[in-house]
Amino acid sequence: MSIGSLRKIVDLIESTAVQYPQVKQFGSDFESEMQNYLTNNEKWFSIFVAIPQETVMAVKENVNTITVRVFCHGRIQNNRNNIVDIVSDSQLILSDLYRELNELNEDFELEGESNIVPVNNSLLDYLAGNYYELTFIVNPVNKCEIPKLEDYE
Repeated sequence: MSIGSLRKIVDLIESTAVQYPQVKQFGSDFESEMQNYLTNNEKWFSIFVAIPQETVMAVKENVNTITVRVFCHGRIQNNRNNIVDIVSDSQLILSDLYRELNELNEDFELEGESNIVPVNNSLLDYLAGNYYELTFIVNPVNKCEIPKLEDYE
C-alpha cells in the first residue's frame, strides 16, 4: 500500500492501534470535533487522530509531509484515583504505537521524534491521557488517485 494521503495514514494508524486490547474506540476528525466523539462514559481507552486546524501538509518535489495529532484518552474516576494509571497507560500505548508505525515497511518515514504531552480533563469531559504529533514523510503519488472527469466518459 502506498502511503500518500491523509486517508491512508489514518487507516494505517487505526489498523495498528485497534490491535491493543485496551483500545476499544477509534476516531478521526478535526481536533475541534473531538468532543462530539469522546463524550460517552466508556471506561476503556480511545485513540483519536486529530487533523489540527493549523497543520501543514507540505508538497515538495520528491516528498510530501502530513502531520496529525494522535490522542489516547481514558475516563477519569470521580475521585481521580486512576489519574496516574491513565496517564501512564496512555503514554505506553502511544509509545508502542509510535514504535510499531516506525517499524512498518511502508512507503513513509516518521520525521524526527515525537514528544508525548499529557492532557488533564480534556474537553472538560473527565478525560485524561496523552497526545503527540506525528509527521509522516511520504512519497508523492505519481498520478492523482482521484479519477478525473475524463476517466468516467
